[in-house]
Amino acid sequence: MKPRTWRKALVLPTAVLLLGMLSPVALAYFDRGPINVEVGQSAVTLKEGESVTVTVKVTPDSDSQLPGCGMAECPQTCGEKNCLNDDGECMCNGLEYQTYYADVKTATSDAGVATVSHNGGVVSIKGVAPGEATITVTGMLRQYREDAKTIQVTVVAKAEVTAPVVEPKPVEDSKPVTEQQSSGGKKEPDSKPVVKPVKPASGEGQKPAEDVPAAEEPSLDGQLAGTGSEDTHPSTDSAPQSEDEDTRTVMSDHGPILFVPIREDTLMGKAELEQVMGRQSSVTFEKKDEADNVLYSWSFDGQHVTAPADIDLTIRTSSQGTAELQKATKGEKALYLAFSHEGPLPGTATVYLRVQDVFANGTRLSFYYYDSQSGAARLQAENLLVENGCVGIPLEHCSQYILTEGSLAAAGSTAWIWGIIAVVVILLVIVLLVIKTKGRHKAA
Repeated sequence: MKPRTWRKALVLPTAVLLLGMLSPVALAYFDRGPINVEVGQSAVTLKEGESVTVTVKVTPDSDSQLPGCGMAECPQTCGEKNCLNDDGECMCNGLEYQTYYADVKTATSDAGVATVSHNGGVVSIKGVAPGEATITVTGMLRQYREDAKTIQVTVVAKAEVTAPVVEPKPVEDSKPVTEQQSSGGKKEPDSKPVVKPVKPASGEGQKPAEDVPAAEEPSLDGQLAGTGSEDTHPSTDSAPQSEDEDTRTVMSDHGPILFVPIREDTLMGKAELEQVMGRQSSVTFEKKDEADNVLYSWSFDGQHVTAPADIDLTIRTSSQGTAELQKATKGEKALYLAFSHEGPLPGTATVYLRVQDVFANGTRLSFYYYDSQSGAARLQAENLLVENGCVGIPLEHCSQYILTEGSLAAAGSTAWIWGIIAVVVILLVIVLLVIKTKGRHKAA
């Protein structure tokens, strides 16, 4: 073999391997770029009991869009039948453009130090007790990426006020002074709480409504009524469920799709699953934020539904798992998934999950089942692509799961394969070196 022949022989298989790792560019869930949030001040100092206001500007504050089908996977896995217009917008739910408005969400790191509220482009901060807190202001707009800014708040103690000393005057009449006399003959009116008007949440495609009086808060007795039940999930058998006003049906390339909002920590879904079971239609249960962005969703194809049932569709995620979970991931960047439902699903589902806060676009993830008894992570799926902050996960059973960029050694089912590959590579290198050495001896 000529000195460079073995090198050329490796070029073709190497190229094939590299091409095999590449995938065609796919369309992604609609992403119109990031929204921009600006706050008038990044730090404020106030006394306890005082309030300050800080201006907030969100750009853009609105956008004109087609309503679209609303599927989290649109349009990366659809569009085969010309459901997109020339601008790449979904036409499945009509061709009339609607105006969507930005929303602002506020949060405080310590409500015992400072509270916060937002109204009409102004953030109101009230000092509660001496200390420090961080106010987070997040801007959201449909099909835009969120942006957040923080305001550092320092609350100082209210200065003590010394009352002036008044010399008592001699009292001629020793009769006790009545409440009516002490107030100058006029009884102070009873103080009543003032209910301030609030703005209701703006509906999809509609401008926020005018101020309306806030609803009266329920009494304490009403809050305590019904407590003490061991079952935390409201029963769906006690009364027929009324159709949610946000439930809608959209015609798509794959047949009718029924969209149902998720009511967290509630058993639901049986009626809708029965409606699509065995048919060329599907149902998508979705949880959205205030800006109409999908946080997570469950899609069930009617032809794969086998046992309709009411289940809790709530999903909670965390990048900080328990000590046992962190041990299983061995330092790899991971997202831990906690499903409220435990056990088999009514059918095969695809769960679309928003992961943009942990994993970058273009990242390929591995999906592991965590076995709490053995402490091992077992591979369920791999090469799950993150597109515009979302990832799709095939699922038939709910338990504890882990999403991670790297391969977990605990999964171990393929570790022996890599060991064999390493041995083969070493032997190949040795053989090539021997051949090369013999060639030099013959030449000499």
